[in-house]
Amino acid sequence: MAENWFEDAAIKLKVHLQDQLKEQPADANVISTNGLEYLIDYLTDSPPNEDIAAVVYSGEEELDKLVRAEIDNFESWLNANAIAWLVVGKRYKWILKTQEDLAQNKDKIVTTDNTVTFTAFEEMLLRMDVLQLGDDASIRGLKQLYNKALDAGDDELIYECAVRISWGYDKANANKSDRAQKWEEAGEKAAVIGKQDGYRWFIKAAEYRCRNHSHGKAAALYRRAAELGNLEKIGRAELLEIVRNGRKQFELAGDESQASKEFIKESDLVRQTAPPVKKTILFFYKYLANYGESPFKVALWSTVVVLLCAGLYAWAGIASSVDGVKINELTYLYYSIVTFTTLGYGDFRPANELSQMISAFQALAGLILTSLFLVTVVKKYSR
Repeated sequence: MAENWFEDAAIKLKVHLQDQLKEQPADANVISTNGLEYLIDYLTDSPPNEDIAAVVYSGEEELDKLVRAEIDNFESWLNANAIAWLVVGKRYKWILKTQEDLAQNKDKIVTTDNTVTFTAFEEMLLRMDVLQLGDDASIRGLKQLYNKALDAGDDELIYECAVRISWGYDKANANKSDRAQKWEEAGEKAAVIGKQDGYRWFIKAAEYRCRNHSHGKAAALYRRAAELGNLEKIGRAELLEIVRNGRKQFELAGDESQASKEFIKESDLVRQTAPPVKKTILFFYKYLANYGESPFKVALWSTVVVLLCAGLYAWAGIASSVDGVKINELTYLYYSIVTFTTLGYGDFRPANELSQMISAFQALAGLILTSLFLVTVVKKYSR
């Protein structure tokens, strides 16, 4: 039975709220949490039985359905057991009572925030399964509630309404542009309050923009999703897929500059999980050529190698193949360029074993960097 884990969930809820209390400033008005989010986190972190564990592993949508099915039962259990330290508010807002509240035996917590008064229909809309929100009356009611939340400045309610309106547009089969706009709005509202799942709404908006061939807008939405769903919140594989999709959309939009930036981010993510040998190769590839996206960087490294080796030749020495030729600073630079490009005219040569080693290194570096320069030029200007 579900009640078997309710007690443990309540104990951990108290710890969760008390931890928030420690982190809040002394003048904080209310310590509260969103019940839906808390139960999702609780069941994800410590599934109480095998059945719930199976739901957790099956994906976020299934877990969300389970939590919505159980949360009313959990609230009823909290009220039935007279949990003294907690006030169960509307819309699954659970508030921690302070010591003063407990001493005065308060059943309600009064805040300085504006509050929203709900009609019975609006309460029903907030508790309904999102898959049932596609009719005109539901969407109209949610929009009215959304405007109420805007007037009251209730960011949590604004976000909840924005998401539900977006689902309503989906179920009503609205046109793709309107659906994309609503999901983007839901993503932005999620960002305002730091919702971890907000990146998913940007992805849904991007998918609708793709279907509408608005590739530039789709690319910007994928980038926004990647910003909101960073590595601290989602897995590297999912983040890589988001960045890759954004790069493809920039390419389809003809924005090669932005596509190049996304390709570099994509390659960074690939490098982080690559095997040791490949990771080492990609490390040098990044710092030599930005993964083939920067001919200028290759040219800069080539210049550094030529000038550095010219200085080393001045220190180690070179010899002329023709008697009586004077060697000066320009000669070292000339010899360095000839060696780097592997031309090998033969008019100058290494004077000793150390010069030979420097020449061999420079010839190899020149071969690699020259080839890399040609590859990056072709890649950058023929994409």
